[in-house]
Amino acid sequence: MDLSGSEHGEIRALPKRLRTLRSSLGPRLSAAAAGASGRANATLDSAKLLSSVAEQALSGILSLINDISQETVWPERTFKKYRRRGYSTVVSCEDIGLLDVSVIDGAVSGLEARYAAVAAVEGGLTGGLSVLGPGALAACISADVVALIGLNLRAVGDYATHYGFDIGQPQERLYALHVLMLASSWSDASKELVLAELCAIAKQAAAKKTWAELEKHLAVKAAQQIAERLSIRLTKTMLARAVPFAGIVIGSGFNAFYTRKVCQEAPKLYRERFLLAQNGLASGS
Repeated sequence: MDLSGSEHGEIRALPKRLRTLRSSLGPRLSAAAAGASGRANATLDSAKLLSSVAEQALSGILSLINDISQETVWPERTFKKYRRRGYSTVVSCEDIGLLDVSVIDGAVSGLEARYAAVAAVEGGLTGGLSVLGPGALAACISADVVALIGLNLRAVGDYATHYGFDIGQPQERLYALHVLMLASSWSDASKELVLAELCAIAKQAAAKKTWAELEKHLAVKAAQQIAERLSIRLTKTMLARAVPFAGIVIGSGFNAFYTRKVCQEAPKLYRERFLLAQNGLASGS
């Protein structure tokens, strides 16, 4: 292919132009990279700080969140639900214990989807506020974790009531905390430890043992462990939510995922306790 003299000149001048362009863009790119690195480090530091603060705060108020959440579970509403289905004798948790387990399985179907949907909307709303800056993000994440835990504790209480367990009892509220802790466990070893504690609490509840210092100690321990595990998880999600607009998807997705995990663990545990109680056995015996 023949090239004109002007085209040859353009080609010979190209390396020089590239060097000029590189020299002019170099400082800008370096400054942009430094700025991005600085923002990432600042976000990481903020996330670590928030994680530590969240852990301390949650461990102190988790039992209170549990109490408030369980007060919103109205057993009478569940009793009416069974009566509408044709079981007119259900007026207490003890009456639920006389039902066939298949009746309860039908009554709780749909709870998982409902709670997961609420969690997704709440997580999406708080995740969307990441565009307002780091300060707003930190405040929203803190509010989000409290709301997420409260919603899931209520979900556990809802399942407990459907299977005939009185969530107003201190032992049952302690059990609910441990259900949440089981869902917050990310390894088989930690799950085994939590399951052992769940069995011990269920046995005490079945034996109608009184609320003692041991249970109070276990409640504090559960609160601390749940706070620690969730705060670690939140550190990772906060870093992801720091990306504008992506926080909506990430916040919504994580909350829905976690809530579904809770809503899958809870009915399995309460169903097992229900069947054991109908056969006159204590959980874990």
